[in-house]
Amino acid sequence: MALTPSTMLALVHIAYYLAAIAEGLWRAAPISAVTMTGLVIYTLSMIALAWVLMTLGRFWTVKIIIARDHELVTNRFFRMVRHPNYYLNIIPELIGFALALQAYGTLIVGLPVYLVILRLRIRQEEEAMRGRFTAY
Repeated sequence: MALTPSTMLALVHIAYYLAAIAEGLWRAAPISAVTMTGLVIYTLSMIALAWVLMTLGRFWTVKIIIARDHELVTNRFFRMVRHPNYYLNIIPELIGFALALQAYGTLIVGLPVYLVILRLRIRQEEEAMRGRFTAY
């Protein structure tokens, strides 16, 4: 049974967090400016997530599902930053989390792996949106 990009993304997300936590515990680095920078980035990413959730409302989902009554969000921000959930939430979230724990190995190895899978997911979403919305 082949894993879908959505399932792969969920699994790599969990693996990334577990790896960063394990590395952070192993490293036992003292709180530093890097830690604080990571916490700020992580916090900003959570604010971005809240904004995306509020903007998309019930149309936000972890799966690629387009509801029958789905409306294309065309506000200026969504036109400027396609997939803000990924670019303003998930990627900064992963960077901030690893920096907060000073998990540099996870950041250097895990983030590129995550980005490859994320790219597959974005391609699927783009295809689904283009198939449903002519204005996309």
